[in-house]
Amino acid sequence: MSTIQAGLQRVLSEYPEAKLENFKDHPLANFIRGELCQVIQKVVGTYYLVDASPGKGNWAHVPWVSIFDPAITTSARNGYYPVFSFSSNGSRLYLSLNQARFEVKEEFGTQYKEVLSSRAEVARGLLRNFLKESLYEGYLDLESEEDLPIGYSVGNILAIEYKSGKIPSDEIIVGDIHKILSLYRTYIALRTGNIDSDNEEIPEEISTGEEKKKYRWHRRAERNQKLSKDAKKFHGYICQVCKFDFEKQYGELGAKYVEAHHITPMAELLKELEPVVLDPRTDFVVVCSNCHRMLHRTKPVLVPSELIKRVSKPWNF
Repeated sequence: MSTIQAGLQRVLSEYPEAKLENFKDHPLANFIRGELCQVIQKVVGTYYLVDASPGKGNWAHVPWVSIFDPAITTSARNGYYPVFSFSSNGSRLYLSLNQARFEVKEEFGTQYKEVLSSRAEVARGLLRNFLKESLYEGYLDLESEEDLPIGYSVGNILAIEYKSGKIPSDEIIVGDIHKILSLYRTYIALRTGNIDSDNEEIPEEISTGEEKKKYRWHRRAERNQKLSKDAKKFHGYICQVCKFDFEKQYGELGAKYVEAHHITPMAELLKELEPVVLDPRTDFVVVCSNCHRMLHRTKPVLVPSELIKRVSKPWNF
């Protein structure tokens, strides 16, 4: 696939006939789960998780590709997230900020559609002040009366519609993805009250609301499970500042324990709400809990090399 545009159009063009064929190992199903998912992952960067489904065991009525903030959800069955959803007849697709149908239906049963619709309206009311242009606010026309498509239809908060044969350029699509991600981040901030749900102490020197917002995004990047896991796999489990080794100190209890620290300087964080791409090898170090706390006590956040100079005595075992 040379472009996102071509990939989205391929799904719209081929899906109506493909779903009449054998699902197992079908080239289009593999394409949706593989190449299309991967190219969207490159656009959104490593902070987010991208998942796609043409169905499980059998063709879905509506294939989808979702983008998850792991602090909110890692599954299409829970929470809220941006999603590309393709109409059943291949006439159109939507990129929408949407809600998971499964957990709402589990809680509210047959009333789930009314609940999703009501929550979508509340969310739109919260986000309208942050919109620079109007986006689609109505039900999504996915050309299916099945349960999952109906859930996406009524759960839409805000969406962008693309029609088959008129899919815009990659430049426009990438801009649209970041537009919806920006609304996603804003909605997370509004839902949680202050970007993060915890009441973490913020360094006194970080005083303005904008600085606090960026600081919290910085901390959320550190809590991203995939980035943290990959950083530890690459850097190991010994503090890169003071050389503390949890396993040597605590035995089996401390095995493979260390914390990941995102080292992008605050000056850079203030330029963007969050970096588009984070590399666990170059954007993170691993540190013990004490050193992590010390790194975050100043403005700007200390770089590890500066803290190393302040360590009076490395740990000896």
